[in-house]
Amino acid sequence: MTDEGPGSGRYITIADCEICSKLAEVETSFYKYGHEEETRTLPEEASRLEKVDDPDYKDPVWHYVRRCPICGVCYRYDYSYEYLVYGSEDEEELRRLTPTQARRYLSDATYDFLIGRMLIDLNHPQATARHYAARSLTAHHLERQEMDQIERYLQHPDSEIMKGALFFLRLSVDDKHRRAEISQLKPVLLKLADSPDEEVARFARYILRQIK
Repeated sequence: MTDEGPGSGRYITIADCEICSKLAEVETSFYKYGHEEETRTLPEEASRLEKVDDPDYKDPVWHYVRRCPICGVCYRYDYSYEYLVYGSEDEEELRRLTPTQARRYLSDATYDFLIGRMLIDLNHPQATARHYAARSLTAHHLERQEMDQIERYLQHPDSEIMKGALFFLRLSVDDKHRRAEISQLKPVLLKLADSPDEEVARFARYILRQIK
């Protein structure tokens, strides 16, 4: 992810990374003691991510950030444990972060470099890279309230770019502080709600319900 390293120091997209290419935008696991048939584990590649900060162990849900040692992309890792008499439960969530979400771990120069690379990756041959680039640029522009730029991605003819933007808005709209900003996109979201692409329509309708 970064121009500063690790390893050879060259930029690597998530589509070309041997770790991140095997991880979805969001991965989850579930363990219920005594009910092993219900177990769902994180992909093996998740164990190769390196921890870059420490959680508050007093919190019932642990949150911290992991980074890919190959391409440098950051992930938020959440772990929760619930004690139950008939089988305690453990749950994990691993969510890929955009450069904007991982801003505190990046220098100004690296952040600017990555945003520039995301613009290039909108034309990457791999759908995964285009989707992540659109998601990252949407995060960047939403932080700056540049809604006209986000509209460009929501109206893009490449469905992966459109879905990348929608995916980020779908996650962001759950934050009530973002809803007023996202509501400015209502006209284009109303059009997407009638899309023949079921995933696009579902995401757009969810966002519209939240901003109401």
